[in-house]
Amino acid sequence: MTDEESGGSDPRRRAHGGAHPGATSARTLRADTAAGYGLGGAQARVQEALAKGDYRSALTMFREPRESTRDGAHHADPCDITGVIARADLCDCQTLAKLIDTALAVNADEVAEEAARRLLSLRRDDPAAVYYDIARIYFSRARYREALMAVAEAHRRNRGCEKMAFFLGMAYQHFGWLSAAAGVYGRLTERNPAHVGAMVNGAVCYNALGDTELAIGMLERVLAYDAGNEVAAANLIMCLCSAGITERAEKLFLTFEPRASGSFPGPLLRAFLFERTGRPQQAIALLEPLVAASGCAQLVMVYGRSAKQLDVRLSTRPLEAIGAWKRKVSAQLSVSDLRATSFLLGDLHDKRGEYDRAFRCYREANSIMPPRFERQPMKDLLRSIESACVDSVETGPAGPQRNLLFIVGMPRSGTSLLEQIITMSPLAHGAGERPTIGRIAREISGGNVCAYPSALASLSAERKLAFARLYLQQFRHIAPHRWIVDKMPANFQYVGLIFALFPQAKIIHMRRDWRDVCLSCYCHDFSGRHPYKHRLSDLAFYYRIHADMMRHWRSTCDGKIMGVDYEDLILRFDDTVRGMFRFIGIDEPADSRNFFNNDTPCRTASYREVRSPIYATSIGRWRKYERHLAELYSET
Repeated sequence: MTDEESGGSDPRRRAHGGAHPGATSARTLRADTAAGYGLGGAQARVQEALAKGDYRSALTMFREPRESTRDGAHHADPCDITGVIARADLCDCQTLAKLIDTALAVNADEVAEEAARRLLSLRRDDPAAVYYDIARIYFSRARYREALMAVAEAHRRNRGCEKMAFFLGMAYQHFGWLSAAAGVYGRLTERNPAHVGAMVNGAVCYNALGDTELAIGMLERVLAYDAGNEVAAANLIMCLCSAGITERAEKLFLTFEPRASGSFPGPLLRAFLFERTGRPQQAIALLEPLVAASGCAQLVMVYGRSAKQLDVRLSTRPLEAIGAWKRKVSAQLSVSDLRATSFLLGDLHDKRGEYDRAFRCYREANSIMPPRFERQPMKDLLRSIESACVDSVETGPAGPQRNLLFIVGMPRSGTSLLEQIITMSPLAHGAGERPTIGRIAREISGGNVCAYPSALASLSAERKLAFARLYLQQFRHIAPHRWIVDKMPANFQYVGLIFALFPQAKIIHMRRDWRDVCLSCYCHDFSGRHPYKHRLSDLAFYYRIHADMMRHWRSTCDGKIMGVDYEDLILRFDDTVRGMFRFIGIDEPADSRNFFNNDTPCRTASYREVRSPIYATSIGRWRKYERHLAELYSET
């Protein structure tokens, strides 16, 4: 749920006001131009069609042969709308902006680009505003990539404009690029702390990225400033549920429910509470009557996630309902919502054992405007790690004394499960997936992460200490005797940095059958950007780079890294867990098998799995999809 009005405007609703832009475009075409093309009595009908937004009919009429009298002779003259627009001698900026919209509506891309060029030439004094207008038009026409490029250029040219920055954040959010969106919103609220829209949308991004505590704090500040903000209250309820603070969420819901309306109906929030607290049938009962007529993707997502928890016999109706809903509204969905719906349908087909259908849904989801994955930076980072001096990895001053455990590995390898087991001990605090180590790596390398291993060699003791304190600052409320468990999987890239800052830290590398882990990544809709996961060949490449890096770290950091296999954790639980706690240096809790009752919040895609007892059905899952995985083997 995002705020598309507070502190900004919704480009899809407000770009052109109430009337459809095509009407004005048609009326402002010069009469003599139209007459010159022999439109005659058809002109009124064409303008009427455009005024109603019926571009298909208008285009058909334009393309029909007309009786032309330009040279005094009557003959058929096939004339289309693109020719009329292209030859219209327009010098009015507002008309040109609306003309772009009209051209896009009839797929006249070249005409739209020509109109945009004219618009830029006329408004050389304020090109940022032109790019902003063009971005809004592209967005209203569902041309999201072009909209993002245009608004990014507008923001580059005028970084002080709040509405451009807010639109850029929304565009990133639309694609599901939450880290980039959160960065834009953060910079916007630094300049204007009262920008409610940026604060709410930033909180939504941070919650999805796993930093729920930060999101809760931001939403609480919004409500302190604007107690009646329904968008902030609804998202705070969801954040509290994500953090496992369901009792407070329930109380807030009781005060919020009477005001709930529009995009945030009371049943959605109540169903979200039901789904997150293990009451899926109650959630289904609330939402099922609303799905067919709903325009709220979040409602359908909660409905679908609840259906995944039902017995397979009860999943048919939700599967059909969500499929029909997607076919009905797909043109209006954001890229991230469309992708999420396809993943959800894949999961429901998978639950029913319909693996071919499931894979088609997963493949469709991954093909919906995926971000580009560049392999070379990962190769460069591996080369840099392997060539770095061993001393730069292991030596350094003893930083602030805290017990730190980092769990690294591939996503979907079992890192969330491992965190839940470890934090059954009262001596361990689950910190979730913290991005701080990666941010430090970027800072010490001047933004070029590939250079961080060599930069460590010249990093002074004072700066190491400062970075160590920066990392630990986020845990100042945790008792000093407790272990802090950071389970950011991608920290496998920064093991050298971890030991440089915290020589006494321990690392557990979670491993899993490479086919299962790659398939699981491919079938999941992660929060944030994971560009490597949208193609099977890229997933296999990423896995291999990860394995090569960890092989290097184990050879240079002997005794500080323990490998744990997911399969051993499932099939030989007691022995594996006993050895793991021995490695950490704390006593194994007597009830470690009851990890699914752990109240440590799980904010990742695995939040439902870790609330179940040990099960082995995920081992060897790749065999069910083997016929579709040929591309996975291309990198091995």
